[in-house]
Formats: sequence, C-alpha cells, structure tokens
Amino acid sequence: SNLIVATASSSGTLAALNANSDFETGLAPWVSVNGATLAIATDWSGSGTQSAAFHGNGSTANPAMQSEADPVTAGGAYTLSAALNSVIGWHAVQLTIQWLGSTGTVVGTVSCAAVAIAAATPSTAALSATAPANAVTARSLVQMTGTPASSVIMEADDVILSTATPASGNWV
Repeated sequence: SNLIVATASSSGTLAALNANSDFETGLAPWVSVNGATLAIATDWSGSGTQSAAFHGNGSTANPAMQSEADPVTAGGAYTLSAALNSVIGWHAVQLTIQWLGSTGTVVGTVSCAAVAIAAATPSTAALSATAPANAVTARSLVQMTGTPASSVIMEADDVILSTATPASGNWV
C-alpha cells in the first residue's frame, strides 16, 4: 500500500504553498499586473478581517493580482482556490496557475473556467492542475477577464495554492 503524507494547517486544511494567502498581514508578496491597482480591503473577507482588493484601469485587459513564484514538483498535482466578492460584480473571473521553468520563464499556463461573481454575493473558485515536466515554480493569479471599468473592484481572500488532494488513496 502507498503511504501519503500531507502537511495540514491547524484548521485541518492543506497548507498554502504561497505566502500570505489570507492578507491579514498586508499585501506582500502579492503584486498587481495588467494595469491593476491592488489594496487591502476590510469591508469583506473570506476569513479574518482583511482581503485583497484589485481593480483595472478601465483600458487594459485582464487586470489581475499575482503571487510570488512558489516551488513545485514537476508532475505534481496542485489546487488553486480562492474566496471572491465584488460589490458591483463581474461576469468573468478566473484563477490561473503560471508554471515557470528553471530560468523563470513561463512554460505553461492553466486557468479555470470563468466564474461570474454576482454583485455583493461572495463566491469561491478552484482549479486543479498537474505541473508540467519542466516546471520548477508556479505563480497564482486571480484575474478579471475582459476590460472592466475602473469602478469594478474584485476582492479575493484565502487564495491558496496547495498540493492537490488525490481522488483516491489512504490519508494518514
């Protein structure tokens, strides 16, 4: 039989591979990309008292927030999940994993199907994927697809990249 060992947090969930997934200590090392502005929000959170909030500039497509590059194992199974909220709502939000090779260049990208976030209706999104053979790190992104007006603010919390739970097997 195979023995599988997973690292779990005190809450019983798999531990985040990425830093600062709950934004309780600020934004770093998360950054904004594609014309986005990133800030801390205190009006909503998936857990704790803070979340990350981002919005586009109204003219650049696909505004997003992006994590640092975290070590992964080629061929390993990973899950990216997030709690999401928007006062105004947006019709298409995606979670994306960018796989990076040894030189830091993107060697693969995978995204979940776009999720519609209804106005003031917290939701969740998740993506499971296998790291390509040449991946050594991965970045996590939360993005609004299309070109939202700068007034459309997306809040994200508990943005967690973790090793994926296998579909079968014995957990100890």
